[in-house]
Amino acid sequence: MVRRRSSGRRCAFEFLEIRQMLAGDVTAQIRNGNLIIKGDSSDNVIAVTQSGTTITVTGTGTTVNSATTPAVLTGFTGSIKLKMKGGNDGVTLTGLTATELEAELGKGNDTLDIENCTVNGETELEGEKGDDTIKIDTNTDTETSVSSRFNDELDIDLGKGNDTLQMINATVTDETDIDTRRGTDAVTITGSTMTKLDTDLGKDDDTLSISTTTVSVKTELDGGKGTNTFTNGTGNSFTGLTQKNFA
Repeated sequence: MVRRRSSGRRCAFEFLEIRQMLAGDVTAQIRNGNLIIKGDSSDNVIAVTQSGTTITVTGTGTTVNSATTPAVLTGFTGSIKLKMKGGNDGVTLTGLTATELEAELGKGNDTLDIENCTVNGETELEGEKGDDTIKIDTNTDTETSVSSRFNDELDIDLGKGNDTLQMINATVTDETDIDTRRGTDAVTITGSTMTKLDTDLGKDDDTLSISTTTVSVKTELDGGKGTNTFTNGTGNSFTGLTQKNFA
């Protein structure tokens, strides 16, 4: 006698197969007006947008709050805390306004893309281990003015690995502090304005390229250990420029 698998067990099995095909699950919630997003050990890919006090978190091959549909969250008025943990993650933040931004990309080869956002307090971006890429305002759509504004300190720590930082048309009203640590790293800054700029490119052979950028108070550029290259492009205005450890 052949037993047929029950429809309930078959549906559960098929749902499990679908979940296994997806790249993990991200949890997103608003707590006391603050947006908190946490990834898992899989390769999470999400996009975060804002309309008024409503946040939408959309996964690409990734579930959000265990659902395949976007998570729509209301009541956002404060800060953003992003913790992605392991996996090769991709996060895009577009058109957000927050009181603070803290992003931990975790282990893996991760990408963080910040487009047309405003942060009115401190911003901390941390890459940790892996070959990470952080992009700020790299959208090339000529019909839309893409420019992010950081109304406090911008602290970027790319961590260990062969990392890339691209910053275009950003404004930072306080200090911009960029650390890349160990690995062959590339930092490019174009069309940006900041009060202070401090770079430490860490160990190994790194490149720093800056053009059409204004630093109004103090500019300290350190290539770190290794054979490093600094390209001082056209249109720069550096106040109090010091540079060391560049070939």
